[in-house]
Amino acid sequence: MKGISKNSFVSPDSQIHPSVVIGPFSLIEAGVEISQGCLIMNNVTIKKGTKIGENNVIHSNAVIGDLPQDLTFDKKISSGVSIGNHNTIRESVTIHRATKAGAATELGDNNYLMACSHLAHDCKVHNHVVIANNSLIAGHGEIFDYAFISGNSAVHQHARIGKLAMIGGLTRLNVDAPPFSLTYGFYPTFEGLNLVGLKRAGMSGDRIKKIKMFYQSYYSHIPRKAKEMLGERRGEFSEEEEMIYDFIVKSKRGVLKPKKIFQKK
Repeated sequence: MKGISKNSFVSPDSQIHPSVVIGPFSLIEAGVEISQGCLIMNNVTIKKGTKIGENNVIHSNAVIGDLPQDLTFDKKISSGVSIGNHNTIRESVTIHRATKAGAATELGDNNYLMACSHLAHDCKVHNHVVIANNSLIAGHGEIFDYAFISGNSAVHQHARIGKLAMIGGLTRLNVDAPPFSLTYGFYPTFEGLNLVGLKRAGMSGDRIKKIKMFYQSYYSHIPRKAKEMLGERRGEFSEEEEMIYDFIVKSKRGVLKPKKIFQKK
């Protein structure tokens, strides 16, 4: 397969780099921008307002930039999807455009979206994130670098997932998962650290120990008191501690609760 298949429809009002390969029966609407080195396979639909960076691979039956699943959305609003570089978007992935005029649903660089996963309107996915098969990210979600979302998980609207957090399979995440955390299940709680991810990221034992101690301090107090106590020694924080504290303070949905409160007495 080389160049643009004669069996695809590519609008003359789109901007496609000469190096882009587009397979048969794909639809590229007016206003779409696709940068160099991209491979668009067969039966892919890319809607108006979508901008795609370099060296992305988009597999069969993916739909990018379609209308948000928001019953209040005005179709006259001009919004879009912004995709960075070196992403892999597998079969039947759907990414919907933003709900606000001039805004975009964002996918950064080096992410891997597995088959049938969904990225809803106004989401922001940073870099090196993996979203496994059939996982659903609802509107306005935010996922930070190197997070891993396992298969068949559902992430609530406005929920955030911190850097290097690990979400286990079949999780119903309705709160924020803070950086470096591990969680899973229908009633997800803070299960500990994503030690496998931290070690793979090259984090030293001393840095991991500080993260663990930070969470022990936080979860040994009620949230409001914990924020006050930790805030008093903020000037002493390591880079990771500062990241966790900032994430918790900015949380609107609240963060994962410790596992012990769900245990039967």
